Amino acid sequence: MKSRYVIYLFIALFLFSFACKRSNNYTKKIDFTFKRFELGIINLDTNDIDLALLNLSKEYPLFFMEDGALELYKQSYLYNLDFVNSHDSILNKFDNLNLLKKNLYSLMSTYADYFPIDKYQIFTYASSYDIANKIVVTDSAGFIALDCYLGPDYFAYTFYPKYFSQTLSEEYILSDFAVELAKKNIHKNASDLSFLQEMIYYGKVYCLASFLLPNHSDYLLMNYLPEQVEWCKENEINIWKYYIDNDVLFNTSAELKSRFINPAPFSKFYLSIDNDSPGRTACWMGWQIIKSYLENTNTTIEELIVNTNAQEILKKSNYKPQ
Repeated sequence: MKSRYVIYLFIALFLFSFACKRSNNYTKKIDFTFKRFELGIINLDTNDIDLALLNLSKEYPLFFMEDGALELYKQSYLYNLDFVNSHDSILNKFDNLNLLKKNLYSLMSTYADYFPIDKYQIFTYASSYDIANKIVVTDSAGFIALDCYLGPDYFAYTFYPKYFSQTLSEEYILSDFAVELAKKNIHKNASDLSFLQEMIYYGKVYCLASFLLPNHSDYLLMNYLPEQVEWCKENEINIWKYYIDNDVLFNTSAELKSRFINPAPFSKFYLSIDNDSPGRTACWMGWQIIKSYLENTNTTIEELIVNTNAQEILKKSNYKPQ
């Protein structure tokens, strides 16, 4: 009896070890570069700014691709107070980005498990508060505008509505980057203009982002505050009932997108709950449908990405909020 127990224990330990090794070896190593362009601007040699910018352009050619870029940076550095202040604020807020660099490397290594890349470079910079493009990703490079993550109370954000500025902080950088990577690789069905298709698209985006950042909180991935995710969870049944009772799933009205998909201070059900709700609730609902779909099928994330049949996904998801 004792020997049988030892055998079972050995088998269990072997299988556990195998699973751990497989997990540890799954993430692909890539040639990863992380560089801070804003430090190059801050440390320009003002004794010969033309030469300093010329040398900087050789180190960071991607930032000098447009005609007149050298002169533009020179004029901004010398005469644009907002440009100078944003760089100073970045230096004060982000004096050390070693942890972000480490986390971005981990993110891109996981990304490489799903998509064919061997090399990737990421740059931080000051964008003159270009909030709409705070994260930009391409096939080979990513760009992070650090002046868009200086904290919700930063003076330059006072011109933005609160629902927009409340997540302009450091903790959202990694999740925002993952979401942009997901958007780059997930495509909409151009022939399906339904509200359901929009929901499923964003559900797939946040699902893929969660695969890339498996230990990240839902509220960060959704670019919400924690209490906004809690509101969605508490009202999931009511939201779904509203969709069904009002026949919105297969509706193609663009108005639904502005009410439930686009960034907004709240979702517009035209009910008493509106003011307590966050915007983009349909995106969160789409994510719940995708979670249910993956739980109830043998679909891989790779297969999910290429499946643009929203009605099929909903049907097979067997989604029934509790």
